[in-house]
Amino acid sequence: MRNRVAMTDVRDPRRLLARLVRAGVFLAAVPVAMVLVAQPASAAPVATDQMAFGALGPVGIAAVVVGFGGLVVGLLRRRRRTLADRPPVAVTEVSPVVAPVDADRVA
Repeated sequence: MRNRVAMTDVRDPRRLLARLVRAGVFLAAVPVAMVLVAQPASAAPVATDQMAFGALGPVGIAAVVVGFGGLVVGLLRRRRRTLADRPPVAVTEVSPVVAPVDADRVA
C-alpha cells in the first residue's frame, strides 16, 4: 500500500507547481481580505483617561512573565540536551603505588 501522505508531489513538477500556486493564492488572499474589510480609522483625539496601559498594564506584565518563564525553560531544556549528547567521561581506576617489599627487611 502506498503512503499517500509522503511527498508524492515532488516527483510531478506540474502537481508541485499547482500546489505552490494554491498556497500562494491563499496566503495572498488573507491580507487582501483584511484590507477590504477594515474600516477607516478615526483621527478623533482620545481622552487621557481612556488610554490603554501599554506594556505597564497587567496584561503586559503577565506577557513579560510568561515570556521570561519560556526563556528559562528553553535554556534548561537546551542545557539538558547538550549534557545528554556529550560522551561520558572515561573514569580510570587509579591503583595506589606500592613500593616493592624486600623479604630481608620484613623479617
